[in-house]
Amino acid sequence: MEQNSWQSDEPAAKRFKVYLACDICRKRKTRCDGTRPICTPCKAADRNCSYRKPADASVDFNILERLAEAERRLQELESRTQTSPLSARNIPTWSGDSAELSQFPDLHTAASCKILQCWPRLGVKFTLTEFEPLHYPKIGDQAESRLMQPFRGSEGLPSAGVLRDALSLFYSGLSDISALFEHLCFSTDIFSHDKLSRELEAFESGLNSLDPSLLSIECLLILTLAFTLKPEGDTADCYGFSHLLAAETCFREALRQSWKLAAKAEYRQTPILLLIAYIHVYVFSRPFHALGLLRHITPLLERRKGQFISNQVHTWTELHYILESDLLTEIDGILTTPKTSRRVLTANGQGHDRGSVDSFGQYPSPSADEGASTQSLIRHHLWLRAFQNRVLTKLYSISRAYCHPSEIGSDVAELSRELEIWYRSLPLDMQFSRNLSTSPSSSLRMNELSERYFACNFLLHRPVLYFVLHEDLEKASSPPGSLPSPGVQPWMVDASQTCIHSSLILLASRTIPRKHNNWCDNQLLLAAYLMTLQGLLNTKATEVFPECRNVDALLDSAEAAIESSPLIAEVDRMTLAIMRNVRHNVRPTSNHQVENLVA
Repeated sequence: MEQNSWQSDEPAAKRFKVYLACDICRKRKTRCDGTRPICTPCKAADRNCSYRKPADASVDFNILERLAEAERRLQELESRTQTSPLSARNIPTWSGDSAELSQFPDLHTAASCKILQCWPRLGVKFTLTEFEPLHYPKIGDQAESRLMQPFRGSEGLPSAGVLRDALSLFYSGLSDISALFEHLCFSTDIFSHDKLSRELEAFESGLNSLDPSLLSIECLLILTLAFTLKPEGDTADCYGFSHLLAAETCFREALRQSWKLAAKAEYRQTPILLLIAYIHVYVFSRPFHALGLLRHITPLLERRKGQFISNQVHTWTELHYILESDLLTEIDGILTTPKTSRRVLTANGQGHDRGSVDSFGQYPSPSADEGASTQSLIRHHLWLRAFQNRVLTKLYSISRAYCHPSEIGSDVAELSRELEIWYRSLPLDMQFSRNLSTSPSSSLRMNELSERYFACNFLLHRPVLYFVLHEDLEKASSPPGSLPSPGVQPWMVDASQTCIHSSLILLASRTIPRKHNNWCDNQLLLAAYLMTLQGLLNTKATEVFPECRNVDALLDSAEAAIESSPLIAEVDRMTLAIMRNVRHNVRPTSNHQVENLVA
């Protein structure tokens, strides 16, 4: 049998590598053997053969020079995008410089009720004529009449035994209320469990009811909180008393007895007035009444007579500053926390260790050595509140209204970095998820902290979101050439997505039931709700904001969070009416398809 050619043992012809083909063969894309001065293919075809000159030292030098210039330009571009490291003394902290606590604009545009006025595409979707959205918080506060009804002699409280059980439930379930309440209750002995229990032991347990006028104002205030912490479904006590009605009765009687505070020492008046202000906001949604009380507390903190204990002054000033700043975020006014009290915060605040440096940067954690204790939580709340005040001052003052993002870009970048450093410096047991797909924490304390963080992120990037969604309107209303060019840049889109992402997380955080309906949180919920709807009003919402495609469940949960409040106030009903009216006009169809919307 003949052997196949491919199985031949004859050695194959050796092929030499051609290092440089002639120019003619290169153009014709034919094989060239590189023979000089004339290659074989060109000689056979009788063509002129030519070779390019090899690169000499001057050519190599030019190439190296061009590469060096390119590297220099790359380094210059990278240096522009990087910010200089922030030292501890440059980061405003509440334990550093008291001037940082003074930052708050006299008039700003960050209030939730101003969105419908300042954001035109949302404003045209609000069609209710019963009230003006800019003034509805004050109208709703004045229309609330539950606590203004005259006291009837037939109204009473359950027996002393039931009241003692309610007190025990309150002090054993402090994790179900805000950390600010616990911080206030343990700042003085007038709200101690033993003291209030001894007061109730003086009454006979066999009585079916108890006259609330016989109780002290301190006991009435704590009972107000205790009755609002009753488990869901437990709507009546053993003698048929509604615990919600009992809470209203206790607080109304406490307000009736408030005139007696004039006879008490100032160090007794301050915590009682603070607790009344917090109950006004957290339980009964009466922000203007609470703000008036805080104005009355200001001179008490400023005088700080000898009977004040320094730790108590520090605690009360913290709580005064946080609540007043929360209210002034939604209500126009001037921050009245006295400068002398702000210096008390900086003198007694030991939360920051100037020598501590975390792995991310030179940033002192407010409580790097502590876990999620009440003191640590309050310090973080205070830092975030002071940070939010700086955001309002730098981005929401009247001079910055409708400004171009390029005018505030450096401030947004610097503040974003500080907020990111704060988050990364949190202890492991205090870190919370920043992913929308993760269920919110079941801990009320961690939810409070995460909400304040996302509120800072939300407010920080909201001015950029406005321009991205209203660029066409801004160009139409501005003279040619008055707006910086180019228009929307990539960093603006990223900032807008961060704002929308924060608003969605704020909506998702309210899926966890709460005992108290904080008015400030409801206003933040309204702002997040409206920003989510604003994202849907963009014609390219599915591209720019993909998270807004299926948000009906989150919008429903936001409405349910307000509607299911045990003690829903008139201002909360008005908030709910605004949310539903705007949503109906934005998404009138039942299937809620984004592509059916008209920008």
